Amino acid sequence: MDISDELIKKKAGELRVEIEEFRNTYRFRQNRNYWISVGITIAALISGGAASAAGFMGHAQAAGIAAFLVTFFIGIDRAFSLKERTDFQRQLFVEADNLLDDVKFNIKDEKSFGEILLVFKALRSHSANNLPTGSGIEVVRDLASAIRKKPNKVNERGPE
Repeated sequence: MDISDELIKKKAGELRVEIEEFRNTYRFRQNRNYWISVGITIAALISGGAASAAGFMGHAQAAGIAAFLVTFFIGIDRAFSLKERTDFQRQLFVEADNLLDDVKFNIKDEKSFGEILLVFKALRSHSANNLPTGSGIEVVRDLASAIRKKPNKVNERGPE
């Protein structure tokens, strides 16, 4: 093995470490966002059931609060695009995992190293430029607008 082979081997080891860090970061983010999304979905379902139960039992205020919570949880999910982010981060994790296989099995020379490095750079650029952003502040504006449109019961009936 000559000096260039040793240098390629060293560079491949460094690249492997970089790709592993990238992969682990996106695996962590994917897991975190998945469980947050599941928690929000469960909270929305429980709030929806509570709103229905409170409405059937004649507890209008409790039903209103529970219905507000449903809207809140759905708004959070829309604002942060948790499901889309989870899918995006899973894709990045899988692609990084595939790149690790390429580093392990397909680096034979400087050319193959350069090709894999270019793919990794493209993956990093893709991760930075294409992250789903969600609706953000638009959800808050929509919620505030919906709240302002609700009729005030006292005003509709007039003074009592």
